[in-house]
Amino acid sequence: MTNRLGLFLFILLSIFVTSNISAQKGLRLGFSLTPSTSRASMLDLMPEGFGRRSTFGIGGGAMAQYGLSSGIALHTGFLMNSLSFTVLNDNNPQKDNIKGTVTNFEIPVGFYLRQPLSRQSFMRELVGISVLSNRNKNDIAYFRYPEDNPFALQTVINNRISYTVNIGVEFMRELENGHVFTVGILYKRGLGNPMSLNVFSDASNNAVEPFEMSFKSGYIGLNFSFLFNLSEFKSMKEELYFE
Repeated sequence: MTNRLGLFLFILLSIFVTSNISAQKGLRLGFSLTPSTSRASMLDLMPEGFGRRSTFGIGGGAMAQYGLSSGIALHTGFLMNSLSFTVLNDNNPQKDNIKGTVTNFEIPVGFYLRQPLSRQSFMRELVGISVLSNRNKNDIAYFRYPEDNPFALQTVINNRISYTVNIGVEFMRELENGHVFTVGILYKRGLGNPMSLNVFSDASNNAVEPFEMSFKSGYIGLNFSFLFNLSEFKSMKEELYFE
């Protein structure tokens, strides 16, 4: 993973150096919305009859970017994400599944590089990291189905603070007044083991030893954002003042 991320960064920097990129200087503030999909991670081999499934979530919040030069812009924000995972158990006669939800506050930090497609349309790449704060109320929670053939999941928060590495590609449209609309794909890879998922199954005649999974709070999302050009509001204020 480290080698692939290094190669990706090298390609992006090469594009930045060799491209004739239009200006994107100045401060822009706005908001984003990100429907996402996430799933639990395996720490070891999963026993036969068990599985995991990607589950949909949603996130969004305030975003800001500041253009340092004609070719690069820094970005940050304050987001709230509701991420989910599903663990399947085909050993149980009811073929139960357990779905869990994890709520995080997220602060992303990184930079954008962009290349023009036309006068007002661009492709841009995102590289950065995020700091996440787990907001689940209980450190330990149990889910058990049903009472006669129990299938249980115990969630344990190992660290309230966790991190992701972020990459993405977006289509960007800049309006005449400098406001920006983007749509793109984001991939956020979680690091470490901030939350353990301990799985138990006592199904009749088919019990298995407890095994551990994890939830790293990484996800793949379809990101929509709209950013306002603050210099446009300043110009409007000056025009109103002099009138």
